[in-house]
Amino acid sequence: MRFFFSIIIISLCFIFGAKAQEVKQVQDIDVNTLKARAAQILRQYEEELHTEVLQEFDNMDVNFDGYIGEGEFIDASTYGTAEQRSMVFQAMDGNHDGILSKDEMWFFVKSRIDAL
Repeated sequence: MRFFFSIIIISLCFIFGAKAQEVKQVQDIDVNTLKARAAQILRQYEEELHTEVLQEFDNMDVNFDGYIGEGEFIDASTYGTAEQRSMVFQAMDGNHDGILSKDEMWFFVKSRIDAL
């Protein structure tokens, strides 16, 4: 499982949660059960996901300074538009200093899992 694939899954869980009422009306699905199962699966693989996040961070840190700048993040990412990647970067940059640390990247992913 790749880091960005994981982020997409987590993001879809939140989007799905936002659309819960529509989905329930159309398909009569228990959204809370689905979210709980997704959280259970993600927590089951948390250690592997943490390792993946750190590896992906190292892959994105092209200048090897121990941080990822917004430009590095946008250039290394392959999903969405540059504007969407910028928005993800800004959401991950917890202290809003314009660079991501490994801790910030992991905290972003972990907080999404914990929120499910």
